[in-house]
Amino acid sequence: MANGQGKTIQALQGSGEVLFHGEPVASVEYSLREEQGTFVSETFGGSISVPGFRTISGSIVLLSGAIPADRQLVLQLADGRELDFVARDPNYYRKSYRLVAASEVRDPR
Repeated sequence: MANGQGKTIQALQGSGEVLFHGEPVASVEYSLREEQGTFVSETFGGSISVPGFRTISGSIVLLSGAIPADRQLVLQLADGRELDFVARDPNYYRKSYRLVAASEVRDPR
């Protein structure tokens, strides 16, 4: 059973580029949090905690360019790592989007 508790593994903030089909389409500021969930299982000797799924959540703020709607995009972080994502829940006044991760943060090199 998942206990609903998530432990923050890393928090990432910075400026990056949004890529669509490998081409830059927007410059953004991002704020991401990667969390590790836990599962707690009751046993005859008590309970044990085991790592669960990792999730990445966050937001991006558009600095320039455009974010294609409902498309799988790539966020290129300031350190060169990448994250596949979809932009949801646009706030056109603040030029911000909720980031829905579709992969783990990876090093493309």
